Amino acid sequence: MQRSRWSSADLEHILTALGGLEQILLSEEVQLTVKKIEAMVNPSASAGTIQLSFYDWAGRSELRHILKSCQEAISGKKVLAFDYIDKNGTATQRTVEPAQLHFSENSWYLKGFCLERRAERIFKLSRIDRLDVKEQTFIPREVLPESAPETGYQPELVEVQAWITPGVKDRFIERYAHRSVQPHGSGKFRATIHVPQSPIGFQFLAGFGTNVEIAEPQAYVEEFREYLLEMAKPYR
Repeated sequence: MQRSRWSSADLEHILTALGGLEQILLSEEVQLTVKKIEAMVNPSASAGTIQLSFYDWAGRSELRHILKSCQEAISGKKVLAFDYIDKNGTATQRTVEPAQLHFSENSWYLKGFCLERRAERIFKLSRIDRLDVKEQTFIPREVLPESAPETGYQPELVEVQAWITPGVKDRFIERYAHRSVQPHGSGKFRATIHVPQSPIGFQFLAGFGTNVEIAEPQAYVEEFREYLLEMAKPYR
């Protein structure tokens, strides 16, 4: 990268993007790249106008190890072996030819060819344990059988109407945009959102507590109600 081709503003924009990427990737390589670009920014330029802050969760250190091992295995075309626990709690041992890492929402996923299933699979990194990078190498497959996620990776979404309080309006706007939230004379807002009709969607909505009330469709309301009743059983 030649400094003459980039203005200080350009470099600050790149630093801003890499700053967020650094927190997601958690890799030493990204940190090194950030420092190199920082050294290219004009010292007399004003401080960056955007600041990024992230929680330093304890699980990051564990994820860092798994993520780095997956990256090394993909680069070196080495087979991965690991224990995997799916969303239902079923434990299996897998041997995988890794192909790609994918970040979606707040989670990392590994895509590769599972030798046990003889098909392409997607694994959530936080459900992987006892990861081992084997010396065995492989030749990447050009055409893989149809992918079947192991994690509920891209669930089908249902349009839901909900009443929300002003206190959570901003969180719905961040996720679904302004057009999804409309004011109502009751002092609440009517939100039109798309969420899975499954425990994944129910967990998301339950996280808002009494700030959200599902209005329709009725089938979703009933299933969500049953989910809440089941969740409350241990506290009766």
